[in-house]
Amino acid sequence: KSIIKLDKNFHIYIHGDKDLIEKGFDDDRSMNYYKVYFKEEQ
Repeated sequence: KSIIKLDKNFHIYIHGDKDLIEKGFDDDRSMNYYKVYFKEEQ
């Protein structure tokens, strides 16, 4: 289990495969982002 802490507003708890999360940077916004891949929402 991992926790991603973003700024002071968000905590994202990860209980699975970290390879399904992609981190990137948006040049237009000058901000970082995470992209999450999944097959089914529950």
